[in-house]
Amino acid sequence: MKQVLGGVFSFVLLAVVVLLMAGTGVGMIGAGSGERQMTEAPEVPLAELAAHAGRTVRVRGTVAGQPALQAAGGEALAFQAVTITHEESSGVGEDRTEETVTDYARLAPQVLVVSDGAAAAGIVPQGIDLRFVPETFSGQTGRAGELPAAAASLLPAGVFTELPDRSGADLSVRAIREGAAVTVHGTVDVVDGQAVLRAPADAPFVVSPRPWDEVVSEAGTSGIINLVFGWGLLLGAVAATFFLLRGW
Repeated sequence: MKQVLGGVFSFVLLAVVVLLMAGTGVGMIGAGSGERQMTEAPEVPLAELAAHAGRTVRVRGTVAGQPALQAAGGEALAFQAVTITHEESSGVGEDRTEETVTDYARLAPQVLVVSDGAAAAGIVPQGIDLRFVPETFSGQTGRAGELPAAAASLLPAGVFTELPDRSGADLSVRAIREGAAVTVHGTVDVVDGQAVLRAPADAPFVVSPRPWDEVVSEAGTSGIINLVFGWGLLLGAVAATFFLLRGW
């Protein structure tokens, strides 16, 4: 009886592992495909944006925050994101794993506007891919969780509140200055007759001052890596399922 129960437990455990492999693989394949689709998004003039409701497009213009942020050091910013993370270990020996835990992730303001002098569109920044937003500070919090002076000077007063007091956590500040020329890759929505750009369901949401070919190159490399590892995991799950059923 114990042997039967042990066999059933092993089968269930292996089945869960196989399902996790397959799920992770499918997710990575989807992410890789989305990143590669960025090259296919048409560039649309802002004046014609509303006619493309529901589509993922690319637009160019200058960006402004609603409202703009004023850094403690005096610089006007259209967008800023603050992320604080730490590494957490679990297991021992060969089973030891490291996981990045997010303690704080906040962006501001809640609305941006992109304009080209002839027309304008709103941007809902939730979901922006921060890989393509310039990093203005990278470092660690102090012994009592305080921000380094260099990082504190970049933040506007009263915006990024309730910061964690974790000592030695990894701190990243990213920002786009007010009035910067940007490229936006997002999905078009129309609200009360006004075009708004939001995060695509299956591709990166980009608001970036970086050259577009540079953004596409980085995203494409990441996409290929995701596709390769995704298919590897999925095929591995299929092979494991075959041997699992055969052994059972």
